[in-house]
Amino acid sequence: MFPALTLSSLGPSLIESDFNYLYPLNTMELLTKFEPFIQNFIKYIDDNYMHFGTNGLEYIAELNNPKRPVYAALWLFPLIFPPLCIKHTVKNNKKSSWRPSKVEQACSFIRFINNVNDVKNTQKSIVKKAYTFGLTVQPYILTVGSIFEEIYSEERIQSFLVINSTKYKFETPLKAVDTCFKSFFTFN
Repeated sequence: MFPALTLSSLGPSLIESDFNYLYPLNTMELLTKFEPFIQNFIKYIDDNYMHFGTNGLEYIAELNNPKRPVYAALWLFPLIFPPLCIKHTVKNNKKSSWRPSKVEQACSFIRFINNVNDVKNTQKSIVKKAYTFGLTVQPYILTVGSIFEEIYSEERIQSFLVINSTKYKFETPLKAVDTCFKSFFTFN
């Protein structure tokens, strides 16, 4: 409906502009409050004795690394929520339900992949799975790269916000999350 949003260079600034118009007092909330959030998140994990599977300890260690806490926090954050059962209609109008795993739930928010060549295949698999369950694909983030590389820098990590079939590239994963959040409000 809005062709200007499909332009990867213009779409994010339009989303940002609309959000700033709707919520002028909240334009930089996520970006300015993320550092204190990480400290509270570490305390929450410790206080609740949370475990995150095989790579969990490595990611928790990265939360305490002053050079890379953002990536680790984004990987761990969706895993603290229990998966909810999703009711949907499948072929022949039959009602069904599905409970995603914690990993599937986390991947619906932000999906981490190692190779930029996997972006298109990942997008296709997300759309196919949603179609299988009769669901729509909500905006999500693809992040390419790993914090476990020997030479880590946020510049080497590529982050994309995907809305429908349009990919917007961002300079940091946190900026992609910020714009994804704002897109839910601007698109209502």
